[in-house]
Order: sequence, then C-alpha cells, then structure tokens
Amino acid sequence: MVDGFVRVWSDGGMDSIASAFHLDFEQSSFETELSKVQQDLSTFLVKIEAWANEIKFLEPSKLSSKFDECFAISQSPLLVR
Repeated sequence: MVDGFVRVWSDGGMDSIASAFHLDFEQSSFETELSKVQQDLSTFLVKIEAWANEIKFLEPSKLSSKFDECFAISQSPLLVR
C-alpha cells in the first residue's frame, strides 16, 4: 500500500515479467470489494454443497470443505493492511 492505494500486479508482483501490469485501488474501496468477493465465495460454498447433495455425492460437506480449503474462503478476513 502506498499513499492510501493498494497496487495489484497481474503477475502477483513477485516476478519481473515484461508484460505484467498493475491496477491501483483506493484502500477503502479495495477492502469493501474484497469483502464482497469473500461473501460471494461463501455463498458459492453453500451452493456447491446443495448441488453435491442433489446429485447424491457421498459426502457433500467434504466437497464444500475441500473447495474452502483450496481457496481459503472461510479464513479470517482477506483484507490487506
């Protein structure tokens, strides 16, 4: 974060790739939008478990939990400080 802005690099900012680009976000709007993304993903977890239940997947909650684990959806807030 620099001067109240969060910079997000297309390559993650860890490599020096010539074609990399960045987007700058005001910190407050970045945090707000990131929170919305986390809520959307949490809703997705509920829906994937319901879908797995509908198709008679043996353990729907395990499928949902695996998605959660892989994408770290339910971890503490995804906010950058």
